Amino acid sequence: YRMNEEKETFEQRLERLDAAAAALESGKLPLEEAIGRFERSIKEADELEKELGELTRRITEIRARADGGVEETDWKGN
Repeated sequence: YRMNEEKETFEQRLERLDAAAAALESGKLPLEEAIGRFERSIKEADELEKELGELTRRITEIRARADGGVEETDWKGN
């Protein structure tokens, strides 16, 4: 994770996850580093999956209302 920096885009986070997967698959990381990277990658993948689910629900809602116009909705529950 990169705390204290600007929020990364979904695409940037996905690229970082892909790079971590490639590093793990290479088998060249020391065991402790590989375990730490794997743990962080699982958390990142879970967050990306949740975000993708929210975006999918938003698209579904927009498409359902397409015939009557689109309203702005706060999708974070606020």
